[in-house]
Amino acid sequence: MGMFVEHLKRKAESAGSKVIELNAYTLKMSQYDPPTNTYTKKPLKVRWHRWGGTRTLVQRDVMSAFLACYATDKGHDQALLLRKWTTAEALLSGSGLCRQEPRNDQKDS
Repeated sequence: MGMFVEHLKRKAESAGSKVIELNAYTLKMSQYDPPTNTYTKKPLKVRWHRWGGTRTLVQRDVMSAFLACYATDKGHDQALLLRKWTTAEALLSGSGLCRQEPRNDQKDS
């Protein structure tokens, strides 16, 4: 893994960019919920993240990637994430990676 990261850093540098390593342990991206500013540990089999108390479900890995895009040195910037979510939700909904859970009265029996 270390060799891969070093190779990635060299490639990024030669392209005029850089690799920023994130500490997944401290960020807990699969557990963080921006609307409530809380962390909830979920079993790995839970593949959808509920956005706050809404009916919106986001694919777990995509949610982690969204959070990683806006990670800061101090962790998660809740205000920034909430501002960026509107655009992200629209893009993700079109691809099926974000969806609305049916209400109980709309579910098939």
